[in-house]
Amino acid sequence: MVREFLVRHKKPLGVIAISSFIFIILGLYAAFRDSSVLINYDKLNAMLAVKKFDKAVASGKYIYLYSGDAIYSVPKTDKAEEIILARMPIEHSFEFVPFLLFSVVSLFAFILIWKVSSSYLNKRSAYGVIKASASRQNSEMPKELAYEIKSPLKFTDIAGVDEAKGELVEIVEFLKNPKLFKSKNIHMPKGVLLVGPPGVGKTLLARAVAGEAGVPFFYKSAATFVELYVGVGAKRVRELFAAAKKKAPSIIFIDEIDAIGKSRGAAGSGEREATLNQLLVEMDGFEGSNGVIVIAATNKIDVLDEALLRAGRFDRRVFVELPDVKGREEILKIYLKHKKHTLDIPSLARRSAGFSGAAIANLVNEAAISALKRGSEIIEESDFDNVRNKVVYGTKRINVLDERELDILGIYQAAKLLYAVKNDITVSYISQMEVRADEGDLEFKGGKEIKNLISYYLAGRAATKEVFGEAYYQSRADYERALYLAKEVLLRFDLLGEGAQDALGFLKQQESLLSVFAAQNKAAIMKLSGAIKEDRHYEIKELRELGVL
Repeated sequence: MVREFLVRHKKPLGVIAISSFIFIILGLYAAFRDSSVLINYDKLNAMLAVKKFDKAVASGKYIYLYSGDAIYSVPKTDKAEEIILARMPIEHSFEFVPFLLFSVVSLFAFILIWKVSSSYLNKRSAYGVIKASASRQNSEMPKELAYEIKSPLKFTDIAGVDEAKGELVEIVEFLKNPKLFKSKNIHMPKGVLLVGPPGVGKTLLARAVAGEAGVPFFYKSAATFVELYVGVGAKRVRELFAAAKKKAPSIIFIDEIDAIGKSRGAAGSGEREATLNQLLVEMDGFEGSNGVIVIAATNKIDVLDEALLRAGRFDRRVFVELPDVKGREEILKIYLKHKKHTLDIPSLARRSAGFSGAAIANLVNEAAISALKRGSEIIEESDFDNVRNKVVYGTKRINVLDERELDILGIYQAAKLLYAVKNDITVSYISQMEVRADEGDLEFKGGKEIKNLISYYLAGRAATKEVFGEAYYQSRADYERALYLAKEVLLRFDLLGEGAQDALGFLKQQESLLSVFAAQNKAAIMKLSGAIKEDRHYEIKELRELGVL
């Protein structure tokens, strides 16, 4: 019962009440507990003959004889009273009087304790509400030091992203000496956008920039800005930028910026859009030479709001790609540096095509666990073979390609590249894994240029049909981009023409034309595919010198 009471009343007031109740019970027990020595008539006569008693008190069913610290009792009968009265008088005491007196005193004490405790706890409760409110605000608006990280990473600690590191060297120089740039009236970009698939090292790159420059690194995931409470995200953005400015030169790194940076529209979240607006305001509110650089990461650049990507916001875009065979070899060396092994690293790098840096780190770790399980400190090839499928088909499938799949991909990319070169489409990246076109600003492109871009995205699909007899699932992303351009640009601005009634009909028309392109250029596509089969990045100039473009 007491336990249930304490469970219901989890405050000190309940504890005080229970304690007071127990105190009363113990007091009553102590007051009325009979601690006397019971004697019979013979013992009474003998003791009265030789011992002097201070007093005799009749109470209840007994007569009590007091002698110093000792108390003796005898049943209250006529005989006992006669024996005692012959030697000394008997006083009479009523049991109810001390009980009533003790109860009244205990009750008043209990009431006094309760009132004092209630008053104290009410004050504490009010203070607790204020403190809880302040604590809640502090949790919603973390202090600036909660964001800050001192990064120990350097560029030498990261491998497989050499091109991206090269583009970030200027940022490091600016952060080391912003006054020099300012004195020469040179403004570095306010923002750098790292674009690439998950696991390629975007966050590591940002931390390495901070480590190389020796400046504070303020990390925040964009998803943590947005809360249910209106205004919380915007205030967090202000707090973050204020903290970075105080520690300038510094870096603000916003991971997964697409969580708040998606294109604004009628169906968007009001809180998310308010947070995005505040981010835009903050990026407009400081000069490019004040020593603060904003770096953001995303793998969905196509969904970002155009306001984020315009000049004066994220001025520079750095594409971080999956590592090529050389990059994978360097990554393996880093993760195997302090591990005993008998591995052929170049061979292992060739067999891990499609692995990101994070996936390679996981692969090495799993192989080390495999070696440990079999009782060895030395990692062997068999350990990698044992865990490779676990990594590839584990929580997230990694696109590891066999020879036939590489041939299909080679034809696909070669056709896209050849079509782009023949139709003056700017290509910004070339490898066997990806050929990327620079679309530029679509608002300043005419219908013919948009149609060429659509055909570029469909060219690989047409080539695989020509060479292998069917299109492959790998072309889905390009097909969706082509469909988007047809729907959102050509159809919306009435640029379809040529009798096409809808976007899908237009794509079918283009595919018919591209099948002719693929058939006429089949030999050139095959030759180009063979030239880019090595797992690395290529330049158009290099391919022209080889005579394949």
